[in-house]
Amino acid sequence: MALDLEISLSVAMVIYNEEKHLTECLESLEAISSDIVIIHDGVCTDKSKDIADAFGAKFYERPRIGMCEGHRIDSFTLTKGEWILVMDADERLSTKLRNSIPALIKDYRYDAYEFIWPLYDGKKVISDSWPFKRALFRKEKMKYLDFPHAEFTTSGVLKRENLILEHKPSYNNYTIRRFIKKWIPWAKIQAVETLKDFNKLPKVGYHENDSWSKNFLFKRKFPELFLFYGFYYFFSNVKSGGYKNFHAFKSSVMWGLYNACVYYFVMIEKCKKK
Repeated sequence: MALDLEISLSVAMVIYNEEKHLTECLESLEAISSDIVIIHDGVCTDKSKDIADAFGAKFYERPRIGMCEGHRIDSFTLTKGEWILVMDADERLSTKLRNSIPALIKDYRYDAYEFIWPLYDGKKVISDSWPFKRALFRKEKMKYLDFPHAEFTTSGVLKRENLILEHKPSYNNYTIRRFIKKWIPWAKIQAVETLKDFNKLPKVGYHENDSWSKNFLFKRKFPELFLFYGFYYFFSNVKSGGYKNFHAFKSSVMWGLYNACVYYFVMIEKCKKK
């Protein structure tokens, strides 16, 4: 049963055949919210819907895209709460985080929170205090552009909390094989999206005269300059904590390389259009 909170909380999720993880994820949300929205990316072919139904979650199938982006805003629209907790199926709330959420959303000084999101290699946790992930937002202050790997943000006040949002995928996302199989296709999709009319992309909390549009237009016009953006992203990650151990450093390298790949593929796509 959901807590009788003065300010209501909803959970928004986008998944794809996640029967291996979904039960533990939803168990960690018990007593936190009764308004759980799950968007399935394509036709569900495993037991994910049955698991969602057992926990009283609202389950919707949408056309297959291959990424969470494209479904996120749909999931937000279907929520009822004043606050939204954005979760993935392979994530779960630590006990301390779960117990802290009622107090966090009752604190009117803040409008969004980010939590420690430890790296996981499919068998064990490989970082302890880095990186951080933004996951909890006051709905009316939320800002989000439905674009590959776009970062959630807020027009209000963001607070970093040293509480753990557990992330336990069944594989190691930080290997060369995974980078080639998963990250490179992501980069190609992001490159195609980069060349679209950004004012037509679904968005929450953004306006046409906001600086984000000028930023994207500049990147689209001069992608060759942003081949070096990967180095900036790498050093930014290292500065924020990516130096703390070998795995954190490797993650920083891979995210830097990913961003360089995006703008390389933007260049390729622009050449195709000529």
